[in-house]
Amino acid sequence: MEENNNSNQNSKNNLEENGSSSNFSNNLENEKNNLEADKFAKEQEKYKQIIQPPNVDVLNENPYIWRIGFGRRLGAYLIDGVFFFLLFLIFAVFTEVTDRIMDMFGSDIDMYSDPNKMDEITMGMVLFINETFIPLFLAVTFIYHSLEVIFAQSIGKMLLGIKIGSEDKKNASYKQLLLRYALKNSSSIFSLLALITSLAFMNTLGTITGVVFFIGCFFVLSVKKQALYDTISKTAVYFKDELEQFNNANNN
Repeated sequence: MEENNNSNQNSKNNLEENGSSSNFSNNLENEKNNLEADKFAKEQEKYKQIIQPPNVDVLNENPYIWRIGFGRRLGAYLIDGVFFFLLFLIFAVFTEVTDRIMDMFGSDIDMYSDPNKMDEITMGMVLFINETFIPLFLAVTFIYHSLEVIFAQSIGKMLLGIKIGSEDKKNASYKQLLLRYALKNSSSIFSLLALITSLAFMNTLGTITGVVFFIGCFFVLSVKKQALYDTISKTAVYFKDELEQFNNANNN
């Protein structure tokens, strides 16, 4: 009888210990979640202060406050211009395009005073531009800007810590990134089609779309902070860390 009582008492003690251990684990988990929530809130506040001047309470009125505006996106574009030029120069050297340019303009200066020679030089320049320079330029354009499809960032965006996301502040899908890429580079795409098909109206379409989407870039100055190709593809640009934290918090 006494042994049964001791057994019951031990079972009771074990249950209490297990219950205490379970409560302790739950408390630790809750505390961890609270710390992560506090950290996320502080990060949100930090990015809010970067984008919006202090003491301006527009968070509830402006759902686009987390999007990146014209200034930083222009900075990324200028940085991309530098890296694009360097990449183009590397391709030009390895494909001996630079040698052809040097041969073309490094000829005897007396040749430029001969009308017949000048006609030959002009025709050679036209052929060089159509058959070599434009294809190389288009190839580098497609290669460089494909980074925005693969990583949702160009090199300029990477250096400035910004990233393309969907307009609802989620990670952009590849379908959205491809559509955005096609619209943003539509002028180059039509130029490539004109080169392949020899159809002049393709160049016209390329010029028109180029002008339209260039003007559309200035839509970033609006409240929604989206270029025209962003609006169509339902994308926007955010701080990379803030976008990733928001998605991680929602996934958890």
